[in-house]
Amino acid sequence: MDVDSKPPPLSPPPTYGFCARQGTHDFEDPEQGGRRYLPQVNKWGRGAVEWRCERAGGAEHVPLWEAYPIWRDEPLLMFNAQGPSKQAAKEASARLMAESGHC
Repeated sequence: MDVDSKPPPLSPPPTYGFCARQGTHDFEDPEQGGRRYLPQVNKWGRGAVEWRCERAGGAEHVPLWEAYPIWRDEPLLMFNAQGPSKQAAKEASARLMAESGHC
């Protein structure tokens, strides 16, 4: 590479995948009497959403869990969330996904 030459520009972000979607689905708000976000996102996904959940720390008797969705084999790490149980972590992650505007 020449001293005066510049490196090639970075590629633009992909125009495909979950974050390229324009969402049209309206989710019920659990705080207004609707169902929790996790079952709503799972129903919306029609089997295309899986959940990765791992222990993130905490004391033995008070664990902290971390979860994020995988949509059509695409890990959606931007929706990573934590909670005191696996279910709570997945619910928090599902809320982030539902509120993203991409569903």
